[in-house]
Amino acid sequence: MMFRARFSILIHLSSLIQGTLRYGFRQYRAVMTEFNKFVSINSKNGFLRWNADTLSWYAVANQLEISKGSLQSTPVTFTGVADGDTVITVNWDTDLVANQSATDQIGILVLQYSGPGSQGGVLTPSIAYQRSTGTAEVVLSEAAQSTQALGMYVYFMRADGTIVSNNVYQNVPVV
Repeated sequence: MMFRARFSILIHLSSLIQGTLRYGFRQYRAVMTEFNKFVSINSKNGFLRWNADTLSWYAVANQLEISKGSLQSTPVTFTGVADGDTVITVNWDTDLVANQSATDQIGILVLQYSGPGSQGGVLTPSIAYQRSTGTAEVVLSEAAQSTQALGMYVYFMRADGTIVSNNVYQNVPVV
């Protein structure tokens, strides 16, 4: 019963971020579907943990994986979000290393998720920015603006979609 509940939570979350999964796990499409790869990774990585006191699963945001691949990851920085702000500005270094390309695109997901019933702050990936720009703006949904805890997941993807990087997680405090 416990494991069915965990699987149900992963299905619920995957329905909220379905668009992101199509990009984030595209590299594994020949082996399994993007959904199956998402569930396979996140059911084993510590994203969902069991609370013996409440007899329920809870989410550990920094363990969620929304992309996995062989493209070299890039650290990001961002501007803080003051109460009432609607935009997060994300910045990254444009110097290329390893298998990166200036035309790689960035995927950004801002998410507030604590478990079933949590709906706020889900944004589809922003793929309009290339690595060479060094900056991207993410417009927060109304629900995300009113929360105190946001997680930002960032990954890069080859322009033709063939390879992606592992996502980088950033906590986005709303002050």
